[in-house]
Amino acid sequence: AMLQRRAGSKVPFRPPGHENKPKGKVLPEPQRLLLAELLALRTRLAKENAIAPYMVFSKSALDGMAALRPTRRDSLLEVEGVSLQKLQVYGQAFADTIASFAQERKLTTNLSQPDKPPGQGQPWVSRIGSSSSPQGLARFAYNKDEILTRRSRKESRQ
Repeated sequence: AMLQRRAGSKVPFRPPGHENKPKGKVLPEPQRLLLAELLALRTRLAKENAIAPYMVFSKSALDGMAALRPTRRDSLLEVEGVSLQKLQVYGQAFADTIASFAQERKLTTNLSQPDKPPGQGQPWVSRIGSSSSPQGLARFAYNKDEILTRRSRKESRQ
């Protein structure tokens, strides 16, 4: 049987037992407060640059930042939705906001591993691609020319 809206109701009909369930998940207090600060920063930067807020960073990218709390610009690449271009333009402002928020509340970062390239005592797991991807190479502090050079070497070996 098809569910229909109740006559005169302005809200969609919900099956019994679903009336009081919250939309989405409930965030821990620090994560919720940091997300609010990041949203405010995104809105301010969007107004300054006369662009839509989602063009600075998406809401899901801000959710990831609030969850992981990356405090350095390069560690923002751990967050899904952070591109190299957005990192260069907006990364420092977001990293500084997260760092000051974490310092005020004596919070630590939620990143699984420090930002060290392979071979420096840490197993390295990339969430955003291999070392041949631009973001993976940028994580190792390579500039654009070095990335292109490394890519061309890799392609010539194949």
